[in-house]
Amino acid sequence: MDGRAQLARVTVAEVLHHGWPVVDLRSPNEHAEDSLPGARNVPLFDDVERALVGTLWKQVSQAAAFDEAARIVRARIRGLVSEVEALGGT
Repeated sequence: MDGRAQLARVTVAEVLHHGWPVVDLRSPNEHAEDSLPGARNVPLFDDVERALVGTLWKQVSQAAAFDEAARIVRARIRGLVSEVEALGGT
């Protein structure tokens, strides 16, 4: 073992059966388009930010997109964690 935590593999059916909280980190439009039943949307990026990161990826570089994405997430990480904790996902 390499010291990394091991996660149990579960099926979607098991998650739904147990009523475990499902957190969808995709943008609101992506979540609205398709999501698991009962999944709560706690987006890493709003729709405009997602478009910006995608445009940087395609038109500038992967590094520029990653840097912008990291900047956005760093600015809101505490709020994201609080939202997930409020859902019971501690």
